Amino acid sequence: MSYNNFMGKIRRLNLLDKKQLCDIASNMDNGNILNYPFIKNTTSFIQEILPLKFHLMPNSFVYLINNKIQGMISLSTTRGNRENIDITHLIFNQNDYITAKKLVKFAVKHLGEVGARTFKVVIDNNCKDLETLFLNGCSFRCGSYENLWEISHDIDFFSNYQALPFKVLDDGHAQSVSELYNAEINPYYRPALERMPEEFK
Repeated sequence: MSYNNFMGKIRRLNLLDKKQLCDIASNMDNGNILNYPFIKNTTSFIQEILPLKFHLMPNSFVYLINNKIQGMISLSTTRGNRENIDITHLIFNQNDYITAKKLVKFAVKHLGEVGARTFKVVIDNNCKDLETLFLNGCSFRCGSYENLWEISHDIDFFSNYQALPFKVLDDGHAQSVSELYNAEINPYYRPALERMPEEFK
């Protein structure tokens, strides 16, 4: 199944797309797609007729102009809350943010029509252009920032470590863990980021 778009079309990923996507990914800063589960992602067309709660496999789409692939997007539902969608892969030619924007907007529209409510993507803070794409171009909100620091010398963090009497987490704790997690979310972001107890099982 394909969806015509101005100056191109969007269709589901298939196995014959691997070579073109590997060529595109090789030009990206962090684009190793050789380990990408192509077979698993190309069988997801079966989900097309099913409600979102039965989407167990990723949904992957490619954008083509004159039958040449310009980029790919892959999305997965969150276990325990199928209305929450994670954008797991976004591959496009270097600096071709127009293709990236078309893919993101298509994915949000397409899965939004079958019941998706929240879309989430994790990006590197150093990729300012990609951050601008999602915040300004695709109307995403910035939920949090994470800074990673490299320690240049060895530190023995566990020299005075003593084990505490922890209990093994089980499904009976899911409600409490969910409440603790949601209580720490900034109220401004809470409606979009609250998680259900089923996600902690």
